[in-house]
Amino acid sequence: MSEKVVTSIVCPGCGCLCDDIDVRMEGNSVLQVNNVCSWGLGRFTDSKKFAQKKERKRPDGHFVLDGDSRKVVSLEDACSKAAEIIMAAGRVFFYGLCQSGNRAQAKIYDLGKKLGATFIPSEGPLVTLFLEESKSAGFSLCTLEEVRNRADVVVFWGANPIHSCPRLVTRYALFARGRFTERGEEDRKAFIVDLNPTELTKVSNRVILKEGDDLALLRALRVLVEGKKVEEYGSVKPGEVKNLAEALKEGQYIAFFCGRGPFYGKTGRVFISELIDLVRFLNKKTDCVLLPLATDFNTMGFYQTVLRNGPAEVVERSIMHDVREWVPAKGDVVIGIGNDFIWFLSDEQKAKMKEEGVSVISISSYETLSHVNSAVSLTCALAGIEVGDVAYRLDCLPVELKGFREPKFPSDREILEMLENYLKI
Repeated sequence: MSEKVVTSIVCPGCGCLCDDIDVRMEGNSVLQVNNVCSWGLGRFTDSKKFAQKKERKRPDGHFVLDGDSRKVVSLEDACSKAAEIIMAAGRVFFYGLCQSGNRAQAKIYDLGKKLGATFIPSEGPLVTLFLEESKSAGFSLCTLEEVRNRADVVVFWGANPIHSCPRLVTRYALFARGRFTERGEEDRKAFIVDLNPTELTKVSNRVILKEGDDLALLRALRVLVEGKKVEEYGSVKPGEVKNLAEALKEGQYIAFFCGRGPFYGKTGRVFISELIDLVRFLNKKTDCVLLPLATDFNTMGFYQTVLRNGPAEVVERSIMHDVREWVPAKGDVVIGIGNDFIWFLSDEQKAKMKEEGVSVISISSYETLSHVNSAVSLTCALAGIEVGDVAYRLDCLPVELKGFREPKFPSDREILEMLENYLKI
């Protein structure tokens, strides 16, 4: 069988959606992948992202739970059973959503609205708060290319890009050489605001936090950049805060990348509001942008879907901030799409699920804990690998995904369309 090379593929490994991936193939098998990080490699080779020698198992069919065993069924029978469970539900939840293409997300959103469902994004702590702020005040965005070309101060707050978007630091935010940052990292000041040292703290002017001090640090920064005296620094050393404040005052182009870290807990909403206000204040004297550092490859696609198709109050009414807020109840049905729902639950939630007889329906490309323990398991093709769609980079730029490998199963969007037909809604 002859080999072929497919060039300039978009990688659905994370929110960077790198578009310079080259793949050497023989038939339907991937032999070699160039320009890819460990996260992306796992997508292309069906291996685990932090252990490439370990296979990430793909399901070989659709399944329905029959007693204590799983029974292989046709797609039609699986969708029929799933529809039966959903129609008998007291409450319906859609979990995941951020690992699907945007056309699939639009179908999920449309189906969820018809069912009166609650959406729980896998990146909920990050995306829901940004959604709330965008509908009330908005915030400053830019493209990743603009960060590469212009940013001389980069702040990673509550986010470790090496573990979330590995090539962000090499292609755009730190080491990359741009039009006005020709020496790469030598032309930039980088700050890491986190609970513990990370891989990047060796090349940055780090600020280390203890849990709960994000808001205290943010308020201290605001006071310092306004040229006033700070009364409270929290647990952070004053010298570290002053170094960051001076960089913010002197920077010609400042880029904040904010992860999920600060949004766990009661002060998350206040934090994002005051961070956006700080960015707005800095923009009076210089250029400053704020980018949510999303891990899942199409988190910002879900963000766009809600803004495009939902009324302003949809965030408060239909989107749950964090899956850990969910209290399982009798009659609940959870539809997990593209993410391992059960993996992220507490032991108390798992016990409550079993006690209340909660049903799970899984639509996944991988044999996850949720997929093998669901009442109905529907197996789908991989977006960007086996089927095409659209995704949004973490800077909200839309990118076309193209499948280059022959799929064995339908896309998640096709499965959802069939499920909708069986629901007759």
